[in-house]
Parts: sequence; C-alpha cells; structure tokens
Amino acid sequence: MGVCRGWRLAVCPLFYSTALLDLGGTTSAEAKDVFRVMSMADAMDNGCQHYVKDVYMAINVYTFNEDWGGVLTDPVSVLRGCGQLSAVRSCTIRIWPHDTPALRDGDKETKTVGWCSRRIANNIDAFVASLAATMPNMRRVAIHTTTLYAQQPAQSRIVEQVYGCLHRLIGAQITHASLSHIGDGLGVTTVSEATALQSIILSHLDFMPHHVELVRRNFQSLERLHIYQLKHDTAVQMVLGGDDHEQALIYPRLKHLYIGSCLEANRPAAALPMIDPFPRLKVLVYRGDFLLGLQVLRGESRAHLNHLAIDINSAIFDALFSHAGDRAGGFPGLGYVSL
Repeated sequence: MGVCRGWRLAVCPLFYSTALLDLGGTTSAEAKDVFRVMSMADAMDNGCQHYVKDVYMAINVYTFNEDWGGVLTDPVSVLRGCGQLSAVRSCTIRIWPHDTPALRDGDKETKTVGWCSRRIANNIDAFVASLAATMPNMRRVAIHTTTLYAQQPAQSRIVEQVYGCLHRLIGAQITHASLSHIGDGLGVTTVSEATALQSIILSHLDFMPHHVELVRRNFQSLERLHIYQLKHDTAVQMVLGGDDHEQALIYPRLKHLYIGSCLEANRPAAALPMIDPFPRLKVLVYRGDFLLGLQVLRGESRAHLNHLAIDINSAIFDALFSHAGDRAGGFPGLGYVSL
C-alpha cells in the first residue's frame, strides 16, 4: 500500500495537470482529436481535480441563448459541481458554433429557440462569475473561436454577442487574458472594450477602426501581437496615439511582433514616432513593406532583439549595415536571423 500511495503521489500530478471540462461544446471524438487531454470527469472520479493546473473548456455558443433556470447541465451548474479548483492557473475556452438542438434533430426553423439579447447577457454574466469563483487563482484566459458556419441572421447575432461579451468581461477581470483569431464572417464590435489582453492575434480581416482601437486599448498589457494582411497605414494608426507623432504610444511589455503581410505605405515616413515604441521587443517577424519595422532596426530595439525574420530590401540593408560598428555589435543579443 505504501508503494501504491507513493506511486500515486508521483504520477497523478503529471497525468492530471491538464483537463478538459466539456460544457456541451464538443463530442467525445472531437475532444480526443482536438484536446488530447484527460477529462475533468475522470479527474473528479479519481479525486485528482486538485492537481489540475490548466483547464480546457469546450462550449457550444448557442448554449448561452438557452434558459438555464433549474437545468443541472448548464455551464454554471457544471462549474459549481467541480467545487473550487484552486490549483488552476490558466484556462483555454474553445467556442464551437454548433447548431442548436432543434436544428440537429431535424426540426423546422420555427422551432428553434428565438434569439434573446437579455437572456444571453444574463447567462454570460453568470458564467463569468462562476468561472472566477471556481478558479479563483486563474491568471491567464485564452478564448479560441472556430470557423463560423451560421446561416440564419439570428444565429449570427448570437455568436457575435457571445464572443464580444465574453472578451469584454473576461478581459476586464483577468490580468493576462488573450484574444485569438477573430475569424472570417464575424463582425465583432464590442470586443474592443477589452482592456487587459496579453495576446492578440488578428487574421483574415478587413481591418476597421474598432480593430485598431482594440490594440490601442491594450497597449500597456500586450506581450504578443500577431496581425495578418495589414496595410502599413493601419499599423501606424495602431502605434500612434493620434495624428501627432509626438503622442506615440509605448508598448512597455510587447515582446513578440508578427506582421504577416504588410502592404506599401501611403503615410510619409516623417509621421512615424521618433522614439522606440517597443522597448522590450525580443522577436520581430514581418513580411512586406513595414516602415515601423525599419525604424525598430535603426533604433534602440537593436540591443534587445534576439529573433529577426524579415523581407529585406535596399532600405533594410542600409539600416542593417550602413555603419561599420553595426556589423560587429549592432545586435548583441541576436540568435536567429532570416532575411
């Protein structure tokens, strides 16, 4: 018995460090293929839930449009059933836009639960409060969305409201929250209200003012920023605090900047800030004509960059090697270069 007890103490923290909490957003097959972790139910059956440090959640987005009163399988009830998971430090929420039960059962569209903005808002408030109570020591939240296939306008509104409200509430309450992938066909506008995001990944979007505002609202907490298919003028707007370049924002914690595709600039170079906007930048990756990246290479960021992958041109070449001293010590910490 002593050997078994010692083996259990050694092995359980390894097996149950990560668990999947299914809140009606996925099937067992999807959970196996996507998450590949133990389920929270298994951890609780074996009395090992106190070992869980990282939680993955799968939620059906349309669940937030249902009446949760007296239903034991709603997300709030499931979270309460877990007790207090004080060891949890991070939570990854994956929202699946599955069809409503009425549609899955082949019922007519008229039998689908109607969209109710107030009901969704109340359910989201209850969910976020229950999440904070169940995992009081959680410090990092990531919300991942899957591709949206909703065809009905009411379903699209449900998805948009849920995504926007979740990001706003969680982003305001969790210090190191992250927003990943605002996908095609999703016109989120309320998400820009989040103010404590640590990571933002924007892809395949026609960038609008609220996307620029999203980045600028979180400039003090951002550590990772990935943007794909971006116009240079938009990139400048994200960094500048206004039309006057003297009001440029400083991103004090940004360490990883990835610009997937940057188009040629229309804004004159003189409008760029004269100071280093990324004083702690470690990784700079960009493809295309990114003048802010050129400024980083000419400025003080050279001293703290350790990973550089860029598209080179004559201006970049001149910035890198125009002075003899730069060849020897211009990038003292650089460990990886791809030109």
